[in-house]
Amino acid sequence: MTSNILAYLLNCFLIFHARPVFHGYFRFMMSYIPNFLLENGIVVITYNMLACAPLISFLVAAFLSMPITFLLVRFWAFHQRSK
Repeated sequence: MTSNILAYLLNCFLIFHARPVFHGYFRFMMSYIPNFLLENGIVVITYNMLACAPLISFLVAAFLSMPITFLLVRFWAFHQRSK
């Protein structure tokens, strides 16, 4: 829980320059559910079905899911509404 809160605050202050708010934190947490499912799905496919080494499987999963997660966080969790 602490690492998730710290990740949200670092994203607020260093990456997206946004004010931390509870609904933003909730969306931030929810945006990692698709990441979790995608990473695990890729590991299952690469490790179990394609018989890749565990390290390769996890690296492929990380590199494929990272941009998708960033875009989801950027446009859903830190979306700035027009004023």
